[in-house]
This record gives sequence, structure tokens and C-alpha cells, in this order.
Amino acid sequence: MIVSTLSFAMLLATASACLRNVSKGSYLLSTVHAVSMLIFTSYLIFVECSNSIYSHCEFDSSLNSHLQNAMLQWSLGYFLVDSIVVLFLSPDWEAAFHHITIVIGQISALQTGRCGYALAWFLFLAELSAPFLNCFLSGFTIEGTRSDFVVRAAFAAIFIVSRLLICPFMTYQFVFNCNNAPLVPRLVCLCVMGISVVWGKRVIGGVVDALRPSPKKTV
Repeated sequence: MIVSTLSFAMLLATASACLRNVSKGSYLLSTVHAVSMLIFTSYLIFVECSNSIYSHCEFDSSLNSHLQNAMLQWSLGYFLVDSIVVLFLSPDWEAAFHHITIVIGQISALQTGRCGYALAWFLFLAELSAPFLNCFLSGFTIEGTRSDFVVRAAFAAIFIVSRLLICPFMTYQFVFNCNNAPLVPRLVCLCVMGISVVWGKRVIGGVVDALRPSPKKTV
């Protein structure tokens, strides 16, 4: 955890200095975390646990594997660093609530040594849309261009499917049917699902606005 925290802190400092903007540095940090998590969790889910009979590869898993703990420690470093950004450097109270609850959940999962496989799935689904979000938030794509529209459409589609369709089902399974999961990660999962619904409402509203025909101009 110390290594990951220092790594993300150094990356944030370097990116913010180069871009001369801490928010853009945070978007880059988020993208690095998302890509690394997608690689890490994909390996855990689809390679290590594809045909495994071990208990750490069950959704209601017992003790975490060493790789699952390493995944949680790497992710925790990011959320600790970015929590400082959204709390103090570029305040965003919704993002702060999201980050802090995840920090609490990941620390609990590491202390108890449980929930690694389930949290790998949640991180995989949550980070699928992050690179697309960061592309237009950072200004990497120019608003109004075709590429910007494609990136925004990809973000909205992935967010709706992963966070609003799949995650609620998995959250229900994790909270109510995983007897090995400690209480704290279950409560955190509900909190994160709640903020995802709030964000999802805005995403859907943006999709509706984009699809609504523009009013005809009168001469």
C-alpha cells in the first residue's frame, strides 16, 4: 500500500506540474488507475479464476489470495491520493464521498482478508467507463466534434450497462447472499451503488438531451 500510495502521489505531482492543472492531473491519475485495474482484475477474474476450484475464486469467497490483496493495495493507494484532491485541492463532495467509502471498504477487506474476488468484479465493472469519462472531462477531446460525441456515447453506454444494469444485481448478491463478507464492505457497497445511481440519473439525462430533436429555427 505504501508503494502504491507513493507511486500515485508522485504521478499526480508530476502530471499536475506538467499540465499546470491539478484537476487534469487527477483525470490522468484516474485513467492510469482504471487501465491498471482493468488489466489486474481481468487477470484475476478471467485467468486465475477461470477454471479454479479454490475458495478465493468464489463470489462469496473465504480468504483472499496474495494477488487479490495486491490488487486491493494498489487500488487503495490511488483512492487515498485522489481523496486528497477531491477533498482539498479541487473539492468535489460527491467524489469525496465515493472515494472515502471505497477506502473504508478496501481497508476492511484487507484487514479481514476477505471479499477479494467480489471486489475485483466491482472494480472491473466500475473502471470500464472511466477512461472515456476522463477523455472529455480533461478536454482531450474537443466538445462538439465527432470524436467527442463518440467518446461521450461510449462512456454513457458502458456506464449504463455496467453500473446501472449489472452492478445492482451483483450488489444485491454481495450484500444479502455473501455470508462470508464482513459487514463494512457490504455497507460500503450499498453506499457506492447509491452514488452510482445519482450519477447514472445525470448520464441518462444527458443521453435524453442528446437524442432530443433540436427545435426548428423560425425565420
